[in-house]
Amino acid sequence: MQGNNPVDDTATETSIVSPTVSQMSSTTPRLSEELIPGCETPTSRKNTPPRVYRWKQIDPGEGPATRGRHTVGIDTKRGNLIMFGGQNYDMRRKYNDVARFDLSAERWIDTGYSDEQLSPCARSSHASVTTEDALYIFGGATGKSFVASPGCCRDASTWRYDFQTSEWSKLEAAGIDEVSSRYGHTTVLAPDNKVYLFGGMTDAGCDWNTFKIDLVEQVVEKLECLFVGSDGDVCGPNPDKTPPHEWIAREEESPVRTAKQVRDCVRGFGHTAIYNPNTDSMYVLGGTIDGRHYHSTFLRLDIKTRRWMLEESKNKPPEGRYVHCAAFDESRNAMYIFGGYCGSYRSDVHEYDFATKQWTEIKPHPAFQEGPCLRSGACSVVWKDHLYIFGGCDDQR
Repeated sequence: MQGNNPVDDTATETSIVSPTVSQMSSTTPRLSEELIPGCETPTSRKNTPPRVYRWKQIDPGEGPATRGRHTVGIDTKRGNLIMFGGQNYDMRRKYNDVARFDLSAERWIDTGYSDEQLSPCARSSHASVTTEDALYIFGGATGKSFVASPGCCRDASTWRYDFQTSEWSKLEAAGIDEVSSRYGHTTVLAPDNKVYLFGGMTDAGCDWNTFKIDLVEQVVEKLECLFVGSDGDVCGPNPDKTPPHEWIAREEESPVRTAKQVRDCVRGFGHTAIYNPNTDSMYVLGGTIDGRHYHSTFLRLDIKTRRWMLEESKNKPPEGRYVHCAAFDESRNAMYIFGGYCGSYRSDVHEYDFATKQWTEIKPHPAFQEGPCLRSGACSVVWKDHLYIFGGCDDQR
């Protein structure tokens, strides 16, 4: 997570959100949603009774060290949350361990992993996806500092962790290490094991490129995307380097953008992303370009047309932030956002309903258990109608 310079630090905890929402860490709470008559909790869904959300604290037993800027995924066959990497809050230590959390038993379990095995180097602010049988990690920062640190990504190659054997293997696709040599980027998994990677910070600066990585054919492709304005105007790549404070000010003044203004926004790091199979699109929210200005731009990449555009919600997205986390619940066609940093640390939860195109802040009922503390650099997944959040940091832990 971040300290006085928010680009520089991380923290760790774990949580769950859904109709039931939960949190987990070395000590783990869980947040739940219930239908309670007379409750005034707002909902964006038509003909849906009000809901009450509550956090439940989970005590999962001895587990991995607290951390932030790690990644998590789900081994759906075994019902396990899989965690890799990350760093402690003051960046003095990075990790390359793998941990498994049994989502049914709510316990950390042994991975059978040995430090003597071939494995990726320690890193944080990497990206990952999970397929049916493996976890893939892309890039990340391997140096001690993110700021003015040439070469901090040079060892961040791309790896595959097999769920069955608990063994690592390095991906050797042509150009894959060059694509992965970045931190603060995002990846999503689309059908047929196609990965879409966007943005991040490279040794050359903040990146705006989008890549497709075919995990089956081992082929990497840099996409030539187009950009679509609010009124349907279209422009090509090679964005103007508009200072971030200028287009963030425009964002606050008006949600309407020209294609070139949309193009200005399609870059950055510390954002979050999900893939929605209902629209065959990658959605990206927030982030930063310079570690000082945080925005709430909500972008959509149409996979088929390779066009970036604004996702024009009916109300304003959550306050601009970075190093927050996101998860998608396909059964509810909804995206959930948790925490992050926007000049101060956050622990708020927001739902975006793709059907109604509305944002709703989820506020647990004050009569129930207190939720997770303020943090950034956490990770989240949705599993069986719960949102789980693990890790995250603030300035002190």
